[in-house]
Amino acid sequence: MRRILIAVLLLTSVVTQAQKKPNLVHRGKIKWERKMNMYSYIDDMSKSGNSGFLEQAKKRIDKYKVDKFVQDFSKEESLYQPEEDGIQELKMPWINISSEVNEVYNNFKAEKLVASKEIYDKRILIKDSMKKFQWKIKEEFRNIAGYNCRRAETIIMDSIWVVAFYSDAIIASGGPESFNGLPGMILGLVMPRLNVTYFATDVQPYTDARRELKPPTKGKEYTNASFTEYLRGNMKRWGGYLQRILWYATI
Repeated sequence: MRRILIAVLLLTSVVTQAQKKPNLVHRGKIKWERKMNMYSYIDDMSKSGNSGFLEQAKKRIDKYKVDKFVQDFSKEESLYQPEEDGIQELKMPWINISSEVNEVYNNFKAEKLVASKEIYDKRILIKDSMKKFQWKIKEEFRNIAGYNCRRAETIIMDSIWVVAFYSDAIIASGGPESFNGLPGMILGLVMPRLNVTYFATDVQPYTDARRELKPPTKGKEYTNASFTEYLRGNMKRWGGYLQRILWYATI
């Protein structure tokens, strides 16, 4: 009887612990890893021509390009930017990616976005409203950086399928780049058509409410719409690959 009682008490303790919600995080810093399949990226480039030359290029670079970012956040705002020396240099720099060095500030309260992007050696500053995403919440969960995350999906730019995993234990409706709008922080993001994933590797809560997040200021100023027009007008030489440049540059 005593053994049964001990077993019941242990089981009750385990269930109680499992039902406990993690401490809510109102502000902190996230470390991000962006991983891009360069072989698939080059395959997509080759559809616009020079396929033989590009196939040779694959032999001279690593399959995956891994870049590191950090994101400070509170429930009112977030600032996403490259870690110092966090952008991996390619052995063949002419196979570069549009908009790979981004700083993105989101003000969740005012619904305002400020993003500084490097587009083939030109610095662009975008000031506009935060982007709106039509998310569909799914019944799938996974652990990312120690947080239980729930799956959500959306379609952007008419044809780009996005899979996100967010944690409602982090009270900030943000994510990497300009992604936002879920009931918690996005800690994982996958865009198969763009051959890229974003995953948080570490979340460090902090309590210093005085920490100021400053929007980026460098670059010629555009709105989202005028930036798209600028790209269409200045990158016609890329021919059939222009659409992919737009996808990478405007996420």
